[in-house]
Amino acid sequence: MASIQEALVSLRQEIGNQQSRSLVVQDETLHDSLPPLPPPPVSTVPQASPYVLHGHYEVTPPVVVQTTVVDDAHARMDRIEQPMRQLRVSNCSAV
Repeated sequence: MASIQEALVSLRQEIGNQQSRSLVVQDETLHDSLPPLPPPPVSTVPQASPYVLHGHYEVTPPVVVQTTVVDDAHARMDRIEQPMRQLRVSNCSAV
């Protein structure tokens, strides 16, 4: 019983001494066992953001939207210009 009490007293003293000492923090660098990821591809074309999953590097392709052109620009301009010509002709004849 005395040895347990002595051990507790010794332990309390050691804890007290450690708390009273100033702590020195050392810089510890953690090392990862996985190899570093490859750098992202350099491109002038905007790409979707990359996703990393357990060391696997993948880029999702951009979304492609199909569009159909119903009207062409020349036909639209002709439809706009035609009423303007009619207004011009009617204004000239009214003078």
